[in-house]
Amino acid sequence: MTMRSYPKRILWICTLMVLMGGFFIPVPGAEELKPIVLAWEPWEPYQYLNDRGELTGLGVDMLNAILLNMKAPYKWQETPWKRVLKDLEEGFLDAGLGASKTPEREQWAYFSDPYRTESVVLFVKKGSSANYAFQNLRDIIGADFKLGVARGYYYGETYDELATNVEFQKNIEEVKVNENLYKMLIKDRIDGFLADPVSGTAGLKTLGFFTQVEIHPMQVYSDNIHIMFSKKRVTPEYVRKFNQSLAEIKVNGVYNIILNKYLR
Repeated sequence: MTMRSYPKRILWICTLMVLMGGFFIPVPGAEELKPIVLAWEPWEPYQYLNDRGELTGLGVDMLNAILLNMKAPYKWQETPWKRVLKDLEEGFLDAGLGASKTPEREQWAYFSDPYRTESVVLFVKKGSSANYAFQNLRDIIGADFKLGVARGYYYGETYDELATNVEFQKNIEEVKVNENLYKMLIKDRIDGFLADPVSGTAGLKTLGFFTQVEIHPMQVYSDNIHIMFSKKRVTPEYVRKFNQSLAEIKVNGVYNIILNKYLR
């Protein structure tokens, strides 16, 4: 049976099975597109291993649905985010999910249409927000406040500008992974950390720290999130087909099913 004659009803059923079960189902016609390797890093609820050891999450389910709809072969590869960026730039990896679009990255990567939005907020100890009258990140300069960040993550244009400020750097504590930030805040080794509110809340709940932490009212950053494709390995035509598939799952309802599964 060719790709063009494959019943749409079966594709819909397969997509729902992927969403509910967290596994990939090959579809006839997949051989017509080049297989790609998708990098992921543990970041609940966007991508993580569930209790059965299955890769799942909002981003994973979204990609499974888009690529299944494209009839495109792929495989997942766990890779630290900083290495993802390096491998995409050098052409050792096809794609990474959960990426913000920046001028620097656009030099070596294509970006899909946005598949979700993301914001960055400041997490602090419960009841301490009133102690820090910050209106923006610049207000942290010179304050008795140690700010935790994870290496390689994008926190918006303002943070990037301040990152070169020597005085601002004195307030920064950089770590390899977000989980370290959660533990450091509880142990009072930092006064706050920057993170996506959804993933940060999920991580804090997993470690049992959520009730000890709150989100500061300061606005940090908000933007669209994309899939990032290496220009050395993926063609513009592939990205066009990916965007078309993303648009199709928004129309047929699968997109909203995925969002509601994780964000309600």
